[in-house]
Amino acid sequence: MICVRVVETNEFERVYNLTVAGEHEYFANGVLVSNCDAGRYGFAALTHYLTQLPGDRPVPGTRAAFQLEEAKIEQELDKREARLDALAEQDELAEEYRHSGEYEWQ
Repeated sequence: MICVRVVETNEFERVYNLTVAGEHEYFANGVLVSNCDAGRYGFAALTHYLTQLPGDRPVPGTRAAFQLEEAKIEQELDKREARLDALAEQDELAEEYRHSGEYEWQ
């Protein structure tokens, strides 16, 4: 057994991910190593997640998702403003009708 220690550094070094077809573990220079498929597994998980999204919905947390949410909020605000305008117009018409003398208020 080989004792391994962790060395933390802020420097970047080129590393390699060697794989042996059909083998998950193998010996390299007398050391038992295993294939690292983290990138492939991560990509597969992301692909699966993206295929589960209904329709053309953007990935949550992305700029496109925020823009879509912003557009929905804007549409809702426009609808509410239109409703308020319609109510104000009704109030104005009721006021005009009341002052026209055509209707007697009780």
